[in-house]
Amino acid sequence: MAAASGSADGHAPQNALLLLHGRGGDEAPFARLGARMELPQTATIALRAPVELPFDLGHTWLEDLDEHFEVIPPDAPHVARSARLRAAADFLWSFVQTLHDTYAWPYERVFVLGFSQGACVAFDMLLGSVPASVRLGGVVLIAGGLVAGPHAATYAHREPDAAETPVLLVRGGRDDVYPAALSAQTDELFKRAFRKKASALVATVVVRNKRHEMIASADEMRQLMTFFSQTLYLKNMALEKRSDIVEIVQ
Repeated sequence: MAAASGSADGHAPQNALLLLHGRGGDEAPFARLGARMELPQTATIALRAPVELPFDLGHTWLEDLDEHFEVIPPDAPHVARSARLRAAADFLWSFVQTLHDTYAWPYERVFVLGFSQGACVAFDMLLGSVPASVRLGGVVLIAGGLVAGPHAATYAHREPDAAETPVLLVRGGRDDVYPAALSAQTDELFKRAFRKKASALVATVVVRNKRHEMIASADEMRQLMTFFSQTLYLKNMALEKRSDIVEIVQ
C-alpha cells in the first residue's frame, strides 16, 4: 500500500520521491513529511512495507528476527536475512522500474528517502539491484545503509565508475541502533562506486546529539532541503508560459 500526493505547487510533477519507513512503522508519517517538505514539481509516494508484524506492531520490509525472535543487529552477518534483504531491494527496484516502464518516468527524476530499515533496503537496491548504467535522481539514507552479510559481497563486483546518483547520508552521533562503523563503510562503498566524482556525489551529515530517529530539527530539514534544491529537475514554468518563445528546429 502507498500514500501518494501530487506536486505541492500545483504544477505537473517532474520528479517522484519515494519514502520508506523503518521497521515497525507505516507510510502515514512519511506521507505527512512529504507534504510538509512542499518540494516543487515533485510527487511524493510513501510506501508501506509488505510484511505485517504480529500484534499490530507495524510493518517491515523483511523478516529480520533470529531463532530466539530477537532482531538481528545490522552488523551481525546472517545468511537468511541477507536473502530477505536482497528480495526487499529487488521489490523496491521493481517498483521504480514500473514508474519508468509503465508511466514513462525517467530514472534520473526518481528519488528515494529511507529511514532505518528503509534506508538499508534503499542502499542495497542502489548498489545491488540498480544496473551500474542507471542514474537515479538522488538517494537519502537516514540512520541506515549497509547491513552485514554475504549479500554484501556482490558490491565488490559492481562496475567501477557507476552512473552518478547523488547520495545524502544522515546519522546521529548518539545512534545506538545503527553502528557508526557501518555508516563509515556505507560512505566508503558509495565513494568506491562513484569514484570519479565521489566528493561531489556523496555527502555525509553527522548530527551530534541525534539518536536513532528521523529528521527531528530545523537544521536537519535545511540539510535535506539543500540536497533536493541541488538535485531536483525543475522546469521554468514562467518561461514556458510566455507566448513570445519560438521553438527553433535544427
